[in-house]
Amino acid sequence: MTEDLLVVSTPVDLETWEEISELVAAASAKDSISYARIFSVENLKDPHYYGFCILAYHSETDELVGFASAVDPLNTRDYEWSIMVHPDKRSKELGVRIYERLVEEFEKRDFMSQTAMNASNSPHSAAFLKKLGYQYAYSERTMKALPKAVEMDEGLRIEKYREDQDRETLEGIIENAFGDSKEEVEALIEFTQYAPNRQFFLAWGEDTALGAMTIVHEHEKIWVTALAVHSMARGQGVASNLLRFAQQYAFDQGVKSIYLDVETDNEQALSIYERVGFQTVNHTKYWKLT
Repeated sequence: MTEDLLVVSTPVDLETWEEISELVAAASAKDSISYARIFSVENLKDPHYYGFCILAYHSETDELVGFASAVDPLNTRDYEWSIMVHPDKRSKELGVRIYERLVEEFEKRDFMSQTAMNASNSPHSAAFLKKLGYQYAYSERTMKALPKAVEMDEGLRIEKYREDQDRETLEGIIENAFGDSKEEVEALIEFTQYAPNRQFFLAWGEDTALGAMTIVHEHEKIWVTALAVHSMARGQGVASNLLRFAQQYAFDQGVKSIYLDVETDNEQALSIYERVGFQTVNHTKYWKLT
């Protein structure tokens, strides 16, 4: 079998998205693994996300038999990628060809970093990445909660971020919580500020900002990202209140579910999320070149 490789930038057209969705669904059913999140399937048709796909079509039947998705979540040239070959047509050779084309595209796009992803219970993809020279770096859980009406703690209020008044405050919280450089923080704020489906919220105790988070609208669900609590306010229930606010916000907006990602070894965060009502629905492993 021979394949023709095609590169397309996101958002992909509806026909291509449907082909990718069908391939991912077939592999998910075959392997009993949910691949949609790892391959950012929903995001591939969303104009708010940056990235590209490598598509492998059978040269005679024009069937999509493999693809790679590479997403740059914050438009910082830091890509997260995965490769899939149709479960009935799997071959290491096709996977390698797609990977080689993927690397060429990274170079063309002047990338800063690239990280491979695979499902934690997918041993064949782990073996493939190891042969390419990648080493396991860390794992994340995707967690889900349902929207609901909640009660917030007295003395703490959650408000939308105001660029003209809160910029310095927000920068300080993120730098303190994550240890990011000023340049990284500015890139995150700029991206969030101008993406119409993203909104910062700040947690205030009287006149002091104690924490922050981003709510991202994605079709019939929302994501909580960049959840940050200043070191002076840890252990005071700020993170729990931000998450409860997200549940109320989702309830008011009429969306079906709330998601977030957290590193597996972050036991303190996991404990907070579980207490609020989030449950793990997926595990993803991340790999870096050795």
